[in-house]
Amino acid sequence: MPFNDRTLLLTKIHMPPPQDTILRSRLFQKITGRVTVVAAPPGFGKSTLISQWCATQPFRSAWVTLDADDNDPMILLSYLAAAFHRVDERIGSQVSPNASPMEVLATLINEIAALLGPLVLVLDDYQWITSSSSHAILNSLVKYMPTALHLIVITQTEPLLPLSQLRVRGQLSEIRESDLRFTTHEVDLFLNSLMQLSLTREQIQVLDIRTEGWIAALKLAALSLQSEPEAAEFVARFSAQHAFITDYLVNEVISRQPDDVRTFLVATAILDRLCAPLCDAVTGQHNGQAMLEHLEHNHLFTIPLDDERRWYRYHPLFQDFLCKRTSGEQTASHFNAAIWLNTNGFSAEAIHHAFAAKAFETAAQWIESTQSLIREGKFSIVFNWISALPNDLRKGRPVLGLMQAWAALGMGQVSSIDPLLAEINSELDSMTPEMAAYVRQQGDVLRPSVFAYHRQDRRAAAYIERAIEGLPPNEEMFRSTLTSGLAFAYFVGGDLASAARIVTMLREQIEPFSETHYPTSGVLISLLGTQGMIFRARGQLQMTIQCQREALAIAEKTGQMVFGGTLLALYELATALLEQHHVDEARSLLQRYLQLSSLVENPMMAAHGWLAQAQLSMIDGDHKLAQQQVTHALSITDGDQLQFTRQVIEAFQIKLWLRKGNLEAAGNWAAAFQRSPSARLPEQLNAFDVLHLMLAKVWITQGKIDRALQLVSEVQRSAQANGLGEMLIMALVTEALALHYQHRKAFAISVLERALLLAAPEHYVQIFLDEGTVMGDLLRRISGEHKHYAQLLLTYLGDAVPQFQEQLIAAAISTREHEILRLIADGLSNQEIADRLSITLSTTKRHVNNLYSKLGVKSRTQALQAARTLGLL
Repeated sequence: MPFNDRTLLLTKIHMPPPQDTILRSRLFQKITGRVTVVAAPPGFGKSTLISQWCATQPFRSAWVTLDADDNDPMILLSYLAAAFHRVDERIGSQVSPNASPMEVLATLINEIAALLGPLVLVLDDYQWITSSSSHAILNSLVKYMPTALHLIVITQTEPLLPLSQLRVRGQLSEIRESDLRFTTHEVDLFLNSLMQLSLTREQIQVLDIRTEGWIAALKLAALSLQSEPEAAEFVARFSAQHAFITDYLVNEVISRQPDDVRTFLVATAILDRLCAPLCDAVTGQHNGQAMLEHLEHNHLFTIPLDDERRWYRYHPLFQDFLCKRTSGEQTASHFNAAIWLNTNGFSAEAIHHAFAAKAFETAAQWIESTQSLIREGKFSIVFNWISALPNDLRKGRPVLGLMQAWAALGMGQVSSIDPLLAEINSELDSMTPEMAAYVRQQGDVLRPSVFAYHRQDRRAAAYIERAIEGLPPNEEMFRSTLTSGLAFAYFVGGDLASAARIVTMLREQIEPFSETHYPTSGVLISLLGTQGMIFRARGQLQMTIQCQREALAIAEKTGQMVFGGTLLALYELATALLEQHHVDEARSLLQRYLQLSSLVENPMMAAHGWLAQAQLSMIDGDHKLAQQQVTHALSITDGDQLQFTRQVIEAFQIKLWLRKGNLEAAGNWAAAFQRSPSARLPEQLNAFDVLHLMLAKVWITQGKIDRALQLVSEVQRSAQANGLGEMLIMALVTEALALHYQHRKAFAISVLERALLLAAPEHYVQIFLDEGTVMGDLLRRISGEHKHYAQLLLTYLGDAVPQFQEQLIAAAISTREHEILRLIADGLSNQEIADRLSITLSTTKRHVNNLYSKLGVKSRTQALQAARTLGLL
């Protein structure tokens, strides 16, 4: 279990003892609700307040002081588990060592929920949490928090938690900077009663005004005043600028310390946490423990982190000041710290200090030993480390170059991969034969991804085929990986037959021995995901669901849930179930996708995550939130490196505009799309080429029926030729709608029956529901063998779909047409309407004909009846 890991710093889960300061009971009453946020700049007594409050409460408290390492979700969960375990040994006892982060969190939440009595969790220094993966963990904790748990967040910045939702529900209490400032009475108590300074009321008021109740400045002032013979003169010299106050007062404190103490303070200021052996390693002395105890005893801003007085930290303001006082190079100190930290298992901190010491050779060696971070999805950390190394040092280290290339792929920075591979390949002649072969193999796996991102599908397939041919006979792992990539390259190129053939062949080769063996199990997961996507493109929705469930089952068995292939399978399964209108299971899977995908630093996964949230919001009827989320998804995919993902997101955006009746936005998109190179229908459609159908839908709302029918006909021919069954269903539905608006009802019914023939065996639902009540009108006319399925769709349509088609029609009617409609309702003839509006008779007739077309009617009587149904009159 994580909390038994000897590498954990127990000081991080130690609640700071209540300090010798005034009791701030006036703020205790504000600590209510399920979540309490204490947010203010450094030096406002946030942690002191909460430690005081915890000490006065009858229930148990778990405390975690966060730092940069907690941006790794497993490290964060390890400390959460350890803190809870310290409170109750039953918590964390059931967590599997191979569990994913979200599974660990779920286990902890369930174990806490089973306990009797209230429990408090304090997360101190929350501002250190910056990664989306750890944010996802903590957001999930808030969302699923047991009723007995009270979460307290202490932070210098606004936490990325659902605060607005908590406020609306009355579950949030907040303590801000204005609350934490000392009142005049508290200033008096602190300076005169606690610090025993005997200041006059006027002097108290001056310090109160000039510090604005800032506790750190008051404490600094008190320390200086204790040895200041002339208090009045000192108070008179005070400045109201916090930075100046801090520098001046700390200087006063430092100047009164012995030389050895000042030397120790400056030397150890580079450390975020201090213990005697680490301090001794940095200073070269053997008095670390005595010094730390001396600093604590003399209140020199040194905070103990455990009961044994082994670990300490400086107050952040004090540490900042000490670092500013540092003169000369600290290279040796940083290097000594790096060596000690690396020896004791703190590799990330060790690499940080190695860089600070400019020990780049050492840093490079340590980075090469952290290749597991790539598999764990820590792409940006690895990429930035290697980028910070001198160029000449990266030469001759192909492992570093390959690590950076894989990190670039993981972050979606595909344009970086070719230059990195070229740099590595330029040194092939100087490598050993074994290393050169390894580099070539890695390049063969990486480079096709570059082609695929830029839709050079044929080039990617050809490259992979050559790479496979050049592999030695014993490289079955690379062969399987490349062959799986080849299947996907054919898929995105629209060649479903070749993709399916390769998938079937490779599954037969690796399935017997790969379901429980890593890494071949990862190949099988990706392969099943690709096969599921092939089935989906063909319109075989049931087989899609079966394949993706198989992929997820293997991922669960082998502990590979946070893996690209697994996440793709999870998302594809959720959207397939959503198409079948299994909303509850789809919602659950999409939420799990959001949690897991946030643990991987990949823009494509992030974009799909935002799209998933938008889909959930649309299901919930919150179109405003859905719009915000899809806008963010589009911003992530801005550019040409994620075009497949962007096409899917754009299609959803257009669907959302049409759902909301925002025809202006949809029309603007259509105009821009027609001017772009993408407007030309590809020679060979793939499953992602859905924007042409969305263009046809927009044209239908604009009354451009003939253009829409022509485009849909072209899409149908290509979809049928390429075996794109799902796209064919979508095209047939779109054609039926267009024919309906042309008042060619019999033709519309005939086309819809063709769509139902393909859709019914696979239980396609959402494609039909998305068209609203107009689709209902058509489905009611279905007879014969498709009547039963049409009736089923009508059930879904009546129960689950908002009446948005009427909103589209209403939105499509212009102000002038609406004006004419009201005059028709008043019984005016066309000539009378023309006279009333001062327009020509021909213009009036044109407006009336447009009204008939948009309302789908042929007479004035029918127009008035439709208008009243739509609420236009």
